Amino acid sequence: MTPPLDTALQQEIESVIAALDAARKSGQPAQYQAAMQECDRLIAALGEPVPAVAGPTTEAAGGASERALDPKAAARSTLWLKRGHLLEAMGTGEAAGQALESYGRAIAALEGEPGTGPKMGRAVAWMNRGNVLQRFRDERAWSDAVRCYDQAVGWLGSLSDKGQVNAELANMLGAAWMNRGAALRQFGKPERWAEALKSFEQALGLFQQLATANAAATPNVIAAWGARGEAKLALGEPAEAARSHEEALSTLRAWAARTGQALEPWDFGGIIFQLGQARAQAGDADGALRELREVLKLVADDERDEVPAAVLGLQSRHAVCVILGARLAADSAGAGAAELRAEAGDLAEEGLAIAALWAGRGEEGLIGGPGMGVRLFEFGAWLYRTQQPQFLAEFLGEHAGDPQGPRRQLALQVLAQTRQDIMKRPLPNLSAAEIGRTQAMLEGLRALETKLGQGTVARAAG
Repeated sequence: MTPPLDTALQQEIESVIAALDAARKSGQPAQYQAAMQECDRLIAALGEPVPAVAGPTTEAAGGASERALDPKAAARSTLWLKRGHLLEAMGTGEAAGQALESYGRAIAALEGEPGTGPKMGRAVAWMNRGNVLQRFRDERAWSDAVRCYDQAVGWLGSLSDKGQVNAELANMLGAAWMNRGAALRQFGKPERWAEALKSFEQALGLFQQLATANAAATPNVIAAWGARGEAKLALGEPAEAARSHEEALSTLRAWAARTGQALEPWDFGGIIFQLGQARAQAGDADGALRELREVLKLVADDERDEVPAAVLGLQSRHAVCVILGARLAADSAGAGAAELRAEAGDLAEEGLAIAALWAGRGEEGLIGGPGMGVRLFEFGAWLYRTQQPQFLAEFLGEHAGDPQGPRRQLALQVLAQTRQDIMKRPLPNLSAAEIGRTQAMLEGLRALETKLGQGTVARAAG
């Protein structure tokens, strides 16, 4: 029988593991380095694993003989695993590569070791390895991540009792399936989405099983419903996607009411936004507008200070603008068109003001960079160019932003297109008042071109 570790060595192992955990939580580079050095010293002191030889065995359940677990192998694996956690926390590409190696060593340390502990240890290490690989922007890394989660699922499944799993095992299996789906989602390809959907549904079943006995598992149920909805939408099944998000929302509301959880408005708003997007894709524009306007009400008080609220507010405004714009493009003179123009214009202006606030504080990166502001600016330019051209120059001049920014070139393109459109209009068919307004509009557009640095300068002959 493999002898147990002596007391002093066991205490040293526990001390180093505690130091690794404390360093990871500290966020301090000096503490990282000190804990890493101690870990590496102890791993070296534990030596290489000794090949198994015939010898005394312990009796496993059911009377089968099984070789005893080598305590040094278990210690080495745990140290490599904790080392990987610390490297992940460092947050650099180089450290991520070293974390992958550490998780590989944690797996290798348990190679051939018997029992429940090594199987669980392998599953945990494979899961962590997959989590690191997901962070790379590389399809090969994502494929390797999927393979890691497959390994984790396989090892966890080997611990089941005739297909039955306990709560701890169900939770870990659910996490492995969710992570597998998340890795597949990154490819953005239909065949991968189909496979991701199967993973999310596996996770959903496990989490629902857990939640019947333990309400603490309910947030995982909500996340799985949301992931299923995202997959269904990507696969062209918006009605089913909407049903998934409805399930997520109703589950969240019931859980919050039952447990008294103090949730933020955006906890609800994020799901409602996804529901609105699914309704829009399903052709239910009125339903989509209802959901998206609800999101705007939920986050209105926090958009200027809270990142999730600002992101949801900008996304929802743009989504509403797209729907209203489609209605205006189809019938810009119909009943209610004026109200649609007013709402769309207000939403675009409000969103650009919020984006400018975050940019002015040097925090634009927190809300995803300039992208959403550019999209709202592009919509506003279309709206005023096609619906209310008399206000176009004012809108572009107010929101063109940084002279070196992405909106400036877009503004110049819109100005050029608008002038071309105006010049094509048959002037003899216009009244004197309309001709005067048109000339004033052209002068405003030329003035703005000059302000943006691209106007022409008249030169004297010769």
